[in-house]
Amino acid sequence: MLPDQLKRPSISILPLLLTISPWIYTEDFPAYYQVNYSCLFPTFAPMKDYKKHFIIPAPPEDLYKALTNPVTIQLWTGEPAEMSTEPGTEFSLWGDSIVGMNLEFEEDKKIVQEWYFGEQEDASIVTIILHPNKKGTDVELRHTNIPDEAYEDIVGGWNETYFGALIDFYTE
Repeated sequence: MLPDQLKRPSISILPLLLTISPWIYTEDFPAYYQVNYSCLFPTFAPMKDYKKHFIIPAPPEDLYKALTNPVTIQLWTGEPAEMSTEPGTEFSLWGDSIVGMNLEFEEDKKIVQEWYFGEQEDASIVTIILHPNKKGTDVELRHTNIPDEAYEDIVGGWNETYFGALIDFYTE
């Protein structure tokens, strides 16, 4: 049910309310007053989630250090990094291409971070869980609330730049 003030809009706001996109209809709301909610309430870009497993030929302890120690990060990225394993600290990778806040750490097992995307309201959370595997480490990646317009770049970055570089680093 629509709020009372919208049931019978005044003529002065009727042109604003009526749009070409899909209409909302209720039985007690005459057809000539049907409105599209999208013109009344702001909408935000849709968000996407990404989940993938990577096998890295290194034990979880080594991989954890490669993901959390700024000196080791610089070895496999070739770029200076700001990183701490202290929750609540900010981090920066690839010359500020990736920035955010460290939220949670379980040594040799888990990393949780919030990645910043401009003025985005919903937190974009990255969770990396390290599972021992006979080939090294099974890395479980989950990245939530990726802005739709950044999704393809982020997925490519995870596959090629981030975990691709780690795989190359440990296979050379």
